Amino acid sequence: MSCLQTIKKHAQGISWKIPFSFMFVALAIILIVYFIRSYGRSFDEDEFEAIHTAWKILHGEHIYVDFFQHHNPLFYYLLTIPLYLFGESVKTITAIRVIQFCFYLLTFQAQYYVATSVFTRKTSVLLSLAFLAASNLFFDRSANIRPDTLQVLFCLYAFGTFLRSRTSQELKYSFLTGFFLGISFLFLQKAVYFCAIILFLQIVDTLSPRNNFLYPKYRRITTCWLAFLLALSPYVAYLVCNGWLETYIFLNFKLNSAWMLPARFSSHNIAMHKIFIKEIVTSNPVFGIFFFGSLFFIFDRKIRMYFFISLYLVLTTALLSSPFRQSYLLAVPFMSITAALVCSKILESSLFLNTDIAILLVLILTFYYPLKNINNYRGLDGDCSNQMKLVTYVLDHTEPTDFVYDGQKRFNLFRKDIDYFWFSIEPEKGGLTAYKKLKYYHYNIYEKITSLKPKIISDSFINNLHDSSIADFYKKIDMFPGIYIRQDKN
Repeated sequence: MSCLQTIKKHAQGISWKIPFSFMFVALAIILIVYFIRSYGRSFDEDEFEAIHTAWKILHGEHIYVDFFQHHNPLFYYLLTIPLYLFGESVKTITAIRVIQFCFYLLTFQAQYYVATSVFTRKTSVLLSLAFLAASNLFFDRSANIRPDTLQVLFCLYAFGTFLRSRTSQELKYSFLTGFFLGISFLFLQKAVYFCAIILFLQIVDTLSPRNNFLYPKYRRITTCWLAFLLALSPYVAYLVCNGWLETYIFLNFKLNSAWMLPARFSSHNIAMHKIFIKEIVTSNPVFGIFFFGSLFFIFDRKIRMYFFISLYLVLTTALLSSPFRQSYLLAVPFMSITAALVCSKILESSLFLNTDIAILLVLILTFYYPLKNINNYRGLDGDCSNQMKLVTYVLDHTEPTDFVYDGQKRFNLFRKDIDYFWFSIEPEKGGLTAYKKLKYYHYNIYEKITSLKPKIISDSFINNLHDSSIADFYKKIDMFPGIYIRQDKN
């Protein structure tokens, strides 16, 4: 026996439980640092949109019918719970931020659930989690108050149960796959792209010549999609019974499909896609190197599968109306698994004394980059104090029955709006413009201000501040640029 083989034999006998546990703790520490550093960051407009949508539902307004919204509803219904428990205050907003961070943490549990079906080594499982944690884009968008995080979470759960259904004759995994896909869809309708992946893989499994159990597999695919329909059926029945199904389909599918359609493949959008993809693969060079290293292992069946799933999820972002960072969220976990597969494949080479310890060394290097660059991470920047002051000002200077005109989702979280289109009213590119191209809708901001007399307004998308409906009744608030308060004449 050679000296190298002897050393390797002894190394294989060493227990790596202690270093593995240490690296798991290191991952937990990084996530805690993320939370501490991001707790007071500025809020994105979409976060305020989600909270205000939930507030409107809690106060008896019907989504799609009484106010504009073009995303699926489950996230907003879910947010009504903390709004009901904590009331109308800035503390409620921060409480929801904490809850959202818990959803972000749950995506790691879901990733672990998937990875344990992909890898046999615990260190490889941890490596896929580390690559996910090292993604600035994934943290930035997942920790925001938005439905995308829960859509990703349930897609991962669905994929984890799907992997188990491939090796089990129990129909419960197929049922859970379909049910989780249905829940994911209820958070965001773009989950249909992921449903297509599952369906494609199920068809491939069923038609594969290696499949000796055709009948059970047909039962599995049928069970899966019946469970999917079961998850959707309560809400669909609710819409049908109230006569709102057509409105729901129009806003969530027809309107979104027509929205900014000519610009989807514009040079600007293509440039934005390139920026986001570059950010994903370069924010941590270790991750980027191993992910693109999959091209050298494309003939490996498992690596090829996860590489093409990742590629498909990246390419489907081009089908959306406009490029957004959150559109790439679902691709990142699968890119992380792909990179971890390539890393494990390389390190299993006999050149290394022990694969586990080699992976742990890669983990150390992977953790180095988020800790080194944490001060530059998007999602950890900004300060929400001025936003909270403005929200508090609105609450302090209005009554629960007052109307408020915001226009840009900046400050009105807990008061009534003056129009069905309470946001997305930007000329040329907003939801209101897209709606008018498909249906007639009369919108006149000056008429609304005259009739409803909102207590506080912003100058967002108001072209003429000298109109008598504004100039005669509103005074500029010095501490908040662009915000006006009503002062009726006696």
